[in-house]
Amino acid sequence: MLACAAWVPRAALAQATGAAVDESAASALFVNPGNPQASDANPGTRELPFRTISQAVASALKRRARNTASRIEIYPAVYRESLDLGPGGDRNAAPIILEGAGHGRVTISGANAWVGWRPLKPGIWTHQWPYAWGETALPAGWESQHVKPIVLRREMIFVDGRALEQVMAPGAMQDQASTFYVDEASRAIYIHPPAGLDAATANVEVAERASLLRIHGQSNIVVRGLTFEDSNAFLQDAAVTVDNSFAIVIDHCAMDWNNWMGLSVRNSNVVTVEHSRANFNGGAGMTLWRVTNLLFTNDQTSHNNWRGAAGGFLGWSVAGLKSLQITNALYRGVVAAGNQARGVWFDTDCTDIVVDHSFICRNLTDGIFIEANQGPFAINSSIICDNRQAGVLSGNSSGITLRGDILYGNGKAQISVSGLYDTTRPMKEWKSGRTLMLQSQNWTLANDVIVSAASGSALISTTLSARLWQAFVGTLNSRGNLWFSPAERDGFQMAGGQRLDLAGWRQATGHDRDSVFADPRFSDPAHANFTLDRGSPLAGRHLPVAPANGSD
Repeated sequence: MLACAAWVPRAALAQATGAAVDESAASALFVNPGNPQASDANPGTRELPFRTISQAVASALKRRARNTASRIEIYPAVYRESLDLGPGGDRNAAPIILEGAGHGRVTISGANAWVGWRPLKPGIWTHQWPYAWGETALPAGWESQHVKPIVLRREMIFVDGRALEQVMAPGAMQDQASTFYVDEASRAIYIHPPAGLDAATANVEVAERASLLRIHGQSNIVVRGLTFEDSNAFLQDAAVTVDNSFAIVIDHCAMDWNNWMGLSVRNSNVVTVEHSRANFNGGAGMTLWRVTNLLFTNDQTSHNNWRGAAGGFLGWSVAGLKSLQITNALYRGVVAAGNQARGVWFDTDCTDIVVDHSFICRNLTDGIFIEANQGPFAINSSIICDNRQAGVLSGNSSGITLRGDILYGNGKAQISVSGLYDTTRPMKEWKSGRTLMLQSQNWTLANDVIVSAASGSALISTTLSARLWQAFVGTLNSRGNLWFSPAERDGFQMAGGQRLDLAGWRQATGHDRDSVFADPRFSDPAHANFTLDRGSPLAGRHLPVAPANGSD
């Protein structure tokens, strides 16, 4: 019988360390297809390098069996191969490092160059199509979801490095350049390149490989300075996958323009993802599931879910960054901007979480969604701005702290407290097996700047019943904040829809006695410039600053 209990969150937050892999004893193997002597029959020295990364990985795994650590130095080139590490090795296994070398980009591509395109009519070219991939079957548990066919496809075409848009009927591409159509019945593909491009001479690439790197059942692996792109991964799969592994570092890597996810980390412990990005992917940028001790720093997940958005698929599994069942994690310096979905989504059973100095802006729906989490959970010194719906959306989550943040110009509300209308939500902890009954309670809002920029946009709102809303405000600690809306003063929306100004909010809740309602006088918030003009009531306060890559 499962134990059920109303959940009261802990106040303390653990400090994640991530992975620290000792690379000092690693000896080098070299991959350099540009060397005339390159061959997979070589020993992998600098003078006689391997031609493929796969051969270097195989050699490193053999050396590891002799307890020898390896650093695979990979020279700039486009490598059209799939890499697989594992399973093998315990937590004390000798490290293996895959690292870009020299000057230039090291790309592992899921696409192959195709030649032999034939003109069909002005602007339209055709080629034989050997595949019958069809639509990806829905994963188990998706039975309630109506997913349009375009979301279930995996074909991708690139012309001179530019992605073409897939259409589902041949007539749709006739007058629309930069499109393509696959006719599996006729075993043909048709492309309409951008105006002026000749498919007979252009570099036309077709995505044909789903997995570009898989690390499974492994330990002490470092991946550094590599780009993974053009994977035609299935729905819910990724170009780069880490699963059932320990002490993994992903450093200065890019996972861009893949059919579904860029990076997936699953059921792994002691993981670092740093200075990396997953942008312009068809589904989520990065997804993390059942990860303990995670250090996620200076990473970007922007402009994702183009395939999902083409079919109106904006939720359920997609976001710039989605995290599920995470324990003890620090997310610092995260940029999640311009995603055609939520920017960041913490979905169920996330505890001991800190989001720090991050930029979550201009996403198609919510900035950050905190769903069914027991906490403790802190968002510190971050900017959450110009998201179409809520800046921060919460559903049945407790122990949430927002401290020193800027919430500006989000569409429906800066903070939306939502979830099950008049009941707690059961949530089974994956580690302990016990069931917690979660509701929105024990929140802290401290020293935040919370500004609605348009009429009708709430500062804080709720969809909860009066009973659950009272439980929320009764356990809330809100102080030292600046609240402002240039269009209206009654931005505090209570249960039942009643709207109050700051004085009414104070009287109704007892909170924000030392807070103010005033224009912060930001210099250029429309362009994410939150420096202060002369006369700002925030003068002297240390505020978060938008990163240079926030508009990338």
